[in-house]
Parts: sequence; C-alpha cells; structure tokens
Amino acid sequence: MKNTVIAILAALCGTLLLYALGVFDFGPFIDREHRAHYTALRARAVDDAPEYILGAVYNAADWADAETLKGVRLAVDVVNGGKPAKRFRLEARGTASSRPLNNAAIQGFADAPDTAVVIGPFVSFHIPASRALTQFHGLPLVSPKTVVSEKLPALDPDNFVTVFPPLELWVRATLDHMEKQAVRKLLILGSEAGSYGDIVCTVLERSSRNRRGFDQVFRLNYQRPLRREAIERLIHSHAGERKFDAVFFGGTLRDFAEFLPILKDNAIHLPVYGHDDLNVPEVTALKNPFDLYLPKAVWRNAIPGFDAAWRERYGGEPSYHALLGAKTVFLLAEVLTQKGGYDAQRIVDSLRKTVRERLDNPETAPRIVVDAFPAANRDWDAPPGPAGENTPLK
Repeated sequence: MKNTVIAILAALCGTLLLYALGVFDFGPFIDREHRAHYTALRARAVDDAPEYILGAVYNAADWADAETLKGVRLAVDVVNGGKPAKRFRLEARGTASSRPLNNAAIQGFADAPDTAVVIGPFVSFHIPASRALTQFHGLPLVSPKTVVSEKLPALDPDNFVTVFPPLELWVRATLDHMEKQAVRKLLILGSEAGSYGDIVCTVLERSSRNRRGFDQVFRLNYQRPLRREAIERLIHSHAGERKFDAVFFGGTLRDFAEFLPILKDNAIHLPVYGHDDLNVPEVTALKNPFDLYLPKAVWRNAIPGFDAAWRERYGGEPSYHALLGAKTVFLLAEVLTQKGGYDAQRIVDSLRKTVRERLDNPETAPRIVVDAFPAANRDWDAPPGPAGENTPLK
C-alpha cells in the first residue's frame, strides 16, 4: 500500500514537472477553441445586425490620425448615400493616446460580437497588442496608415491587413531623391524600437547600403523622450571627422520640435529628410533654417463621389491621410457586400488580394513623391567656425 502511494505521488510530481517544463502545451488547443467559438458567434451576430458596425481606434489629438478619421467618416457617409442593402455604422473612439488606452478601446470592440471590422491602429507602435487582441476574438483588423515590423512573428490565422503603401515604395522615392541631390554620406536618426520611425529607418538603412551611390551610412537610435544632451553627444561622438551630406530624421512629430533647436544651436547646415508622418502642417509650416524633404502618396485617379463630397464639406482637396482612410472604407464596402454571409477570414483574404492587385496596377497604384520645403531663412544665429564660417556637422 505504502509503495503504491509513493508511486502515485512520484508519477504526479513527474507529470507536474513535465508540464512546468512545457512538454504538455495545451495553449494552442485552448486558443484555437476560443477563436472558433468567437468566430462563429461573431458571424451570427454580424449577419443578424441591421448594420455593419465598423470600430475605429485613433488619437483625436494627433493631426494625421484626425485627418485619416475624417476620410473614414466621410467615406462611410458616401457609401450609405448609395443606399446599400446593409448600411455602415461607424463607432469611433479617439482615445488612443497611449498603449493602455489603445488596448482598452480595441478590447471593447473585440468583446462586442456584432463588431464587423476594427479600423486601426493608426500608429505602428500599437500593432502588436492590437493584432493579438483582435485575432484572439476572430475580428478583422484593417489599418489605413501603419506597417508591421518585420521583427514581429507571423500569426496563424493572420487577421491584420494594411492599406498603407509598402515601405519599399517610400524608401525608394526618398533614396532616389537623395541621389539626385548628390547625397553620399547619410546620417539616420531613428526613434525607439517598434515605432513607425524605427521601422522606416531599418528599411532605409538596409536599402541605402545596397546602393552604390552611398559611400557611408550611419545609424543612431534614441529612446523617447528625445533628450537634447544625449543626441548632441551621440552625433558628435559617432561622427568623428566625417562630414555628412544629409540627415534622415525618423522620430515623431513631438520629437521633431526638440530636434530643430539641436540643428540650430550646433550650426548643422544640412538638408533634412523625414518620413511621411512628418508631412503635416505642424512641421511644414515651420520656418526651418534648412531644406526639408518629406514624402507623400499621390493617386492618379480620384475616388468616385468622395473627392466632390470632401470639397463640399471641407473645401479644397483631401490630404493623402484622408484618402487612405477613405480607401479603407471603400475596400471594406466591396468585400463586405460579397455573397455568402459574414466570414472574418474571407474578408481579410479578400482585402489582402485586392490591395495587392491595385498595387500591381499602374492605374490604381500610388505614386510616392517627395515634397520640398526650402529653408525659410539661412541667416540664422550659429557659433562661428575657426575661419569665421559656420561649423559643419562632424
């Protein structure tokens, strides 16, 4: 009897030890069952709902986010104005100013079984958590203006689609412009890992090193918030005796305001390039003492009904941020009205296929152009160099 008890206890301890070591992994089975349950529940709820509910998570205090949401909202009105069999209803939450607030908003939509699609996130930094939360609940996640870092692991099934033009297009246009400006030595200043700027800088660095036109490429990264002393020390200690031809700034809009005085006070007379998130009025309206180059996307063909509606409601032409938001809604309108009822994975697959086809078609593919903002005033105060001239970046 005693030996039997000992044997049972030994077997139990051994089983617990193996489980702790991960030999018995029931997580995937539990996750798969959970997703299957929510996927079936969502399909019934969305099909039974009188409208397609589109959730949107963005930061209302950010100009680019707000402009993109304006495009989304107007596109929903245009779609509904066409008297579809099932209308769209947009539920927007402009509270995603931080990761916890973004996750809370995403979780709220994921918990509601009648949510058809979540439009977001609008910031690449929020993609990892947003993907995980929506994928776990069988909910498609469609972003107008973000990209996934190549460092993120693949999801199976993958519920995320981005309408944003591929980074390769943006980087190619930027490097082509640099080569025309005879840029040979490039300093890349990137922000913290996982941010949109970091993702752009990684692709830019790799692509520039593969081009013969660039002699030297240097990369520096900083952790937010941008600290003036740290950046100055990094630049001067890393550069040594090298003289750069241009700087690519991969930081945020807020960090650019801190970056500008560093250039001024250190008399850095160089053209500055940036990513598209900086092509906003807060930056382009500044009277910079240097030439500034920022990319944007341009489409050959207008969106039927949308451009006229934008001019009527807001005046002028829609920004490319607004067009990205509108294109997201019109793509959703195409796939959600397909026959066969609501199917989350079919929606994702159809969106991905349509986006790819339009990128391959010259008539519908975006063209990336680089806007030039010449220096407003080159006679700015700067410490004189040894020969009475301003000291170049070293």
